[in-house]
Formats: sequence, structure tokens, C-alpha cells
Amino acid sequence: MLTINRCTSWVRAVVLTAILLIPAFSFISAQTCTWNPLGNQGFATSSSSLSMDVHPLTGEHYIAAKDGGTQKAAVWKLSGGTWTAVGPIGFSNFTINDIDLAINPVTGEPYVLLTINYQSDLKASVMRYNGSSWVLVGSEAFNAGSLGSDPSIVFHPITNEPYVAYGDGNQTERLRIKRFDGVSWVDFGTFPHSIFYAYFARLIFDPVDATPYVVFQNGVNVNSVFNDAISVVKYDA
Repeated sequence: MLTINRCTSWVRAVVLTAILLIPAFSFISAQTCTWNPLGNQGFATSSSSLSMDVHPLTGEHYIAAKDGGTQKAAVWKLSGGTWTAVGPIGFSNFTINDIDLAINPVTGEPYVLLTINYQSDLKASVMRYNGSSWVLVGSEAFNAGSLGSDPSIVFHPITNEPYVAYGDGNQTERLRIKRFDGVSWVDFGTFPHSIFYAYFARLIFDPVDATPYVVFQNGVNVNSVFNDAISVVKYDA
């Protein structure tokens, strides 16, 4: 029997002989675990905002970023050991502040949630790559108020619908969750989803029962002073 624990850098092997009269023996040997480059290094420039995801079926790696030249969205896929652009560099219709990437678990299409600079305001847009070009999912700038910092996108593990989480500027940056129903982005649950503002909202689904959770930075009122803190909410159906 061979047991490997790669992260502790040790390998233990137990060898049992086929002859009962000869006792079994074991040995322990050292194994070095290291971080190694994935694909070609320094393949692009980014002024800010990065996101990475792995295709749940094929294991293919994708990276999304705010391109350092165009200040718009760009996505790369690891192919044959080289990071290659998925569609054109700077494919978004507007310059962006933030980007988050998620791979559709059924179609394998990459989706990106963008914080776009739209008419002197920050708005949300989602785009997907359909195999030949990047297209909008729902309408451009679908949120009502200014978009809070670093929103997130994730797919529901059962319905495979995309969900987004962000701070809504029309409601003092309080947390808002929306899902795409096939036509438009609609609220999920009763809005608002937090008492105070929500930045860096990260949405996940429980893999067992699909309960959604969101962790975010918010303001906690302590002695009439709003202090940055971490909070978590979950949806109770």
C-alpha cells in the first residue's frame, strides 16, 4: 500500500510481501513540494482587478483582468502551456474598474461581471463568450445606483443561473443580490440584504443544499461611529 501526503512533503510506503513468512516493512522518504509557473509568465499587463476560475468539467484555467492598455476587460485561457486571449483584448463596451470571472458549469462559457464607467457613474454589466464573441447577458448597466467596490458573480449549483452580489449606491451601498432569469436581472430575496454598506461582496452557494452566503466588508455602528468590519449573511428560504 502506498500513501502520499504531498502537502507535508513526506511519502510513506508500506510494502507487504506475498510470502507470509517474510515480515512486512515500511519506509519514509522526503518529497519536496514547490510552486511552479503555470504557462508563460508576464504574458499581459493589468492596471488593477484580477480574477481566475477553472472549468468544472475540463479543468481548463481562465484569467480575467482589467487590461493595462485599454483599461477595458480581457480574458485569457491556458492552451497548450500558453495563455491565449479569449476574444479581443479590451472587449468591454466601456472602461472598467473591477472584474469577476465565473465559468458556466453546463455550457463552459466564461462569464464576467464588470464594474463599468458609465455616464460618469459606476454600473454593473455581465458579458459571456459564446464561442465567437463577447455578448451582453441582460442589459448594460442593469443596476439602479452606483456600484460598490469589487462585486462578485457565481452560478447556482442546481439551476445554473448566474447570481451577482454588490453594494447598491441608491441604498447607501447596502448589499444587493440579483439573479438572471433568462431575460433580465431580478432581485433575489427582499432588498436590502444588509443594514449598512457592503464592499467586496463574495457570494457562494453551499454545495450540499445550495444555500447562498455572502461575506462582505460593512460598517458597524459602535458608539455612533461606523467602523469597517467583516459580516456574513445567508438566505433562509
